[in-house]
Amino acid sequence: TRYVRVKMAADNKTLFVTNIPDGMSESEFEQIYTKHDGFLSCRIRKDRKNAVCGFVEFQSGEHASRAMGLTQGHVAHEQALAVMFAKSQGKRPRDGDGPGGGAKMSRNGSDNGVAVAAAT
Repeated sequence: TRYVRVKMAADNKTLFVTNIPDGMSESEFEQIYTKHDGFLSCRIRKDRKNAVCGFVEFQSGEHASRAMGLTQGHVAHEQALAVMFAKSQGKRPRDGDGPGGGAKMSRNGSDNGVAVAAAT
C-alpha cells in the first residue's frame, strides 16, 4: 500500500482559478468574487505556459469552498472558469518529482490538517 498526503479542503482558504480569458482585467476578476462572504483578496498572473490564472483568498476554508461551488464554470468572455483549491505555498517538487508533494509542516511538527490517505 502506498500513502499519499492530501490537504484537507476545509483548511484551505485560497482558490486557484484557471481558464481566465486573456482580456479579463484584475478588476473584472475581482468582481466575480467580492460578492462572496469571507472574500479577502485576489490577483491574476500568467503561469509558466503564459496562460492567465488567478488566486482568491478567503477568511476560511468554508468560505472558499462555498465560493468555489458557486463560481465553478462561471462564464467570462465566453470561457468557463475552472476553480480548485490552491496547493500549499511551500516549496513543491516540479511535475510530481520527489516525496511528499510539498505539504507544509508547522514549526511544532504538526501537519496543519494534512491527512494521510491510502492510494490504490
